[in-house]
Amino acid sequence: MLIIRVSPTRVHVESGSPLPSGSTAAPEVTFRLDDSWAGYAVTAVFEGNDQTRYLTNLADGVAYAMPWECVTEAGVVTVRVFGVNESGRATTLPATLQVFDSGLPGAMPAPPTPTAYEQYVNAVQANADRAEVAAASAESDAATAAEAAQAIGDIPAMRQQAAALLAEAGDAATAAAEAAESATQTAADIAALTGQAGDLLDEAEEVLTQAEEAAAAVAQADARIRALEGLTRKQDKQLVNLFALHTGHELSALTDSTVAAQKTVPADVLPYATLSVIGGQSAVVDGAIIHRKVNVVLSQGDSYDIFTVPNAILALEGYGVGVNAACYNAVDLARRRFIRRIGAVDMGQIRWQYETVYATPFFWATLPGAISKVGDQGSDNGLCAGYTATRSYPSAIQDGTFTLACNGIARHAVALRDDSFQGDAAAFKAAMSGRILYYELEEAVETDLSGILSTDDLIGVEPDGIIYFYDNNVGVTVPSTVIYTVRGGAGGTGSSPSA
Repeated sequence: MLIIRVSPTRVHVESGSPLPSGSTAAPEVTFRLDDSWAGYAVTAVFEGNDQTRYLTNLADGVAYAMPWECVTEAGVVTVRVFGVNESGRATTLPATLQVFDSGLPGAMPAPPTPTAYEQYVNAVQANADRAEVAAASAESDAATAAEAAQAIGDIPAMRQQAAALLAEAGDAATAAAEAAESATQTAADIAALTGQAGDLLDEAEEVLTQAEEAAAAVAQADARIRALEGLTRKQDKQLVNLFALHTGHELSALTDSTVAAQKTVPADVLPYATLSVIGGQSAVVDGAIIHRKVNVVLSQGDSYDIFTVPNAILALEGYGVGVNAACYNAVDLARRRFIRRIGAVDMGQIRWQYETVYATPFFWATLPGAISKVGDQGSDNGLCAGYTATRSYPSAIQDGTFTLACNGIARHAVALRDDSFQGDAAAFKAAMSGRILYYELEEAVETDLSGILSTDDLIGVEPDGIIYFYDNNVGVTVPSTVIYTVRGGAGGTGSSPSA
């Protein structure tokens, strides 16, 4: 549930989880109206997904269903509040709510949200119905009192009480008749009130237009103020970080874990730090390789920051690929680069050969751009469905495993053992068609993202704060690095992320 607090001029989103799109039930929202709204007929206006919807006659602390038409697709929903009473009108600046793609976009199976006019007419009809019920109750009380008076008989004291009751019942009957007449008149005048309500809505739209123009002017002023405040904060960060660099403070740190979707920022980082590197992570699930493509990052501490990865980055070849926690493709936000350290090849499209070394049989093939040598035992920085990467000598490689860049075979090569093919390289190649082998490249390939990312895309983090990674609202495991950006002089310098 969202809780929205309404002050005299502003709307504050006080609490609530990120909103998923396309839910089968619209999220609930509760408005907390401060004392300045007493005596006003209060209306909330929601705008999103090219829809404008109203919630009228708002009461403090009551839960309402948010207009579902505004949250069927991912995006931004604005909400503002206005009120009308006999002496004038009041309105607020708009606030924004983020709606995330849940993977099930589209209209929800629910009746359309009533228009503001329909809500006003329903309220008038409800008042008329209550008046008719009150009239019927009063007439019933009068009949009961008359029967009681007749049963009393000739007892003087009781007769006087009955007379008093009859008098009161008569007054009640008169009041009830007046109420019934008023209710009848109210019902008869609904058509007239319809026209008046339409006029009021027209006036409200005009007031809203004026308020929006005023809000736009205020927003521009706020933007200028925030820009100046942001410049001041950046200068403060530069001074603090430059001092830390001068005193020998470490300027780069890994988050607490590479195997969790929620990562804690180290407690000893500087007060002003940013998440710099977002790595990729892949895994074999049910015999298929799944790549985790992070599309939203949240940073939470004393403050709150959110970053949505642009679609142009999500579409990059190799984005979200990582063979293990030490070797992965990554987006470097500080340097605005995409760093691809992993290559991929269809195992049915390369030339496999069969060899036996010290009675150990294996298949091997050269890979374009792969690492050439990391030591006698080779490297386990690879991933392939059905086989396990291992550091091994060719003469010791086990069935169902493979190793990269090991001693004793060609440069840029992979050695893989599968005894089920009995040394038939042609049959092995045919069976591997369509199966992808991921492997570490000898030289990383960098792509310039300065046309996609800006310096404002850095995500602020805080000591002991939490960083959350999401792939379509599902938490995902990715490697990450916290880094302190240090700039100075004409071009400045930047620290490099830890490996």
